[in-house]
Amino acid sequence: MRATLKHFPGLGRVRGDTHLLPANLHASAAELETSDWLPFRQGLQASQSLLRVGHATLMALDASKPASRSPKVVRQLVRERWGHDGVLVTDDLSMGAVVAQGMCGAGVDALNAGIDLLLVSYDPDQYFEVFYCMLQAQRRGQLEAGLLQRSQRRLQKLRQSFPLPPAKQAVVTSVSPQQR
Repeated sequence: MRATLKHFPGLGRVRGDTHLLPANLHASAAELETSDWLPFRQGLQASQSLLRVGHATLMALDASKPASRSPKVVRQLVRERWGHDGVLVTDDLSMGAVVAQGMCGAGVDALNAGIDLLLVSYDPDQYFEVFYCMLQAQRRGQLEAGLLQRSQRRLQKLRQSFPLPPAKQAVVTSVSPQQR
């Protein structure tokens, strides 16, 4: 089990509910750096937490895509500027803010932005659709191979950070021919 810091870039200033509709965050990046983002940065630096990236559009950095699908937010801000190389996960792709724009395209955009895991939890029936769409996108060359390799490395590192359960030892007994 790992903690997940959520919902970056923060929803306190967002007017609207991304469970239902797309929403925008209008504060400047400078203002957010000195307030709303402090818990995210400090939490990431002090722990092995995952970061869940929400679907609000961070207007100051990328007015064209929600944070969860924005290379400017994910790659440039979180990965490069903050130097965070841990696992990033989207908020639920079944939310209204995403479904209205298409879950398949959202998944492709998120992976190509540098997200490691796509979350589908609100509507589990959608899991297979999203999984199928990502397989098709990979087959068509729509997913950036270098990003997928780096993501695979981060996910492997996360898996290795969990202690392995104690191995069950097999009990071997000999059975004499008479007992058979």
